[in-house]
Amino acid sequence: MVPKITHLQFLVIRILGAKPRLGREIREMLAAEGESRSLPGFYQMMGRLEKDGLVEGSDRIAIEGQTATERRYRATETGIKQANEAFDFYASRPSNITRHYQRRKSRPDKESHPSLYNSQD
Repeated sequence: MVPKITHLQFLVIRILGAKPRLGREIREMLAAEGESRSLPGFYQMMGRLEKDGLVEGSDRIAIEGQTATERRYRATETGIKQANEAFDFYASRPSNITRHYQRRKSRPDKESHPSLYNSQD
C-alpha cells in the first residue's frame, strides 16, 4: 500500500524517533538533511502534523537563558506506525530501480534523454 505520509512527514517522525525534541533541534536536523524551512513555515508544518495526529507538542516551555519559549515535540504511536509503513513500502521496492539510479553518473541531458527536453530548444 502506498504510504499515507509525505517524505517530509516521514523525515520529521524519523528525526523524533522515541525521543522528544525541541522545535529548534528538529529544524536544525531538517536543515542538515537539506530541508530548510522558515520559522513560520516550520511551525505551520508541525501544526499540521499535530492536527493529523502524527506528533504531539508540549505546552510552550521556557528555555534557560532565553526570553522566548519553545515547544517540545514527540512522535505519536500513529506517526511511528505510518513512518514504519512508509519505510517498509520503499524498502520493498525492486532493487533494480535503486541500481538504475546508482549507475547514473550524471544528470540527464538532451542527448541521453531527449524525451525530457522540449524539441523547441
